[in-house]
Amino acid sequence: MISDPSQNITGMLLALVSALIVSLLVSRALIRFCLQHDIVDKPSQRKRHKEPVPNIGGVSVILSMIVSMSLVGLLFPDWVGPSIPWLHISLGALLIFGIGLYDDIQPVSAWLKLLSQAAAGLLLYFGGMVIDPLYIPFVGEVHPGAWSALISVFWVILLSNAINLIDGLDGLATGVGLIGAIAVAAISFLLDIPGGVALSLALAGALVGVLYFNLYPARLFLGDSGALLVGYLFAVLSMLAPIKSFTGAALFPPLVALAVPLVETFTSFTRRLLAGKNVLKADRRHLFHYLGYLGLSYWATVRTFWAFSAITGALSIVMLFWDKSLVARGLVVIMVAVLALFLILGGRLRGAALQRKQHCKGSSIAKKNNAE
Repeated sequence: MISDPSQNITGMLLALVSALIVSLLVSRALIRFCLQHDIVDKPSQRKRHKEPVPNIGGVSVILSMIVSMSLVGLLFPDWVGPSIPWLHISLGALLIFGIGLYDDIQPVSAWLKLLSQAAAGLLLYFGGMVIDPLYIPFVGEVHPGAWSALISVFWVILLSNAINLIDGLDGLATGVGLIGAIAVAAISFLLDIPGGVALSLALAGALVGVLYFNLYPARLFLGDSGALLVGYLFAVLSMLAPIKSFTGAALFPPLVALAVPLVETFTSFTRRLLAGKNVLKADRRHLFHYLGYLGLSYWATVRTFWAFSAITGALSIVMLFWDKSLVARGLVVIMVAVLALFLILGGRLRGAALQRKQHCKGSSIAKKNNAE
């Protein structure tokens, strides 16, 4: 970091506060614009909201990030030095945001979004952001060599979709993303990555501004333009740690900070794969759906996710001083345990639903026979 502590504080406040102010102003204007031009997510049987809601919150996120990072680069050029490929990061962000925005207005195929995420991953790879070495739990550190490009692209795809998969309740994904951004900012500070600190604090400020309008009942949704962009930026931030520390295990503190959306991603894809369903097709069998089926209220569900995110975020910071290999193994065990619990719970809920359906059918037949 810059040697003068006062400059550290000023730079961090600049990144956070400038993004927050721009996000609040843009979000308010965006809501009015979208309502006037009917750029909204309309209610349906599959959706929870009852009124049309503007769904291009990603516009607020990206504009806030552009203004904030531009100010930091202008006033603190040492923070955004040439060691980080900002051009490749920016092009990837614009690509992810652009496809997401188009999808918010006019839905596109999941494969097109997947291709855009792969292209963004390749941009980062050619910019020098490569996951090599790679730490594999229970195996150790390995050098993937020629496979590093594929692994880096997969990582971008995974993180880009992680936030999007939990964007199913008002404030859920935005709050989890905010907590993750704060944790990654602390990690970047401790690893002495000024660019990572500025980028994560700018993201945090942008998400605070959107969250103000995204809490129940939401007046603005992140949309794919926002959720995919936030996930992509987390992929970028997590890849900055290995670049700085040259160790595969350095990837895990940011990974633990994002454990909640990553566990959701892991369980969703595995569940669909085991059921023989399209892994890219959305459904209503996510963790937050099951918590609702169990009787938890909206706020109880959202706060549960926020609480777990805060716990894993704190753990991600503390683990910088621990044996990262042990934490990585623990994370794998937790993911497997959550998946097993998730499958058991899902099976019981499906069984209960089937019994209710059969009971209702039997009751209808009985009523019909009595009427006759």
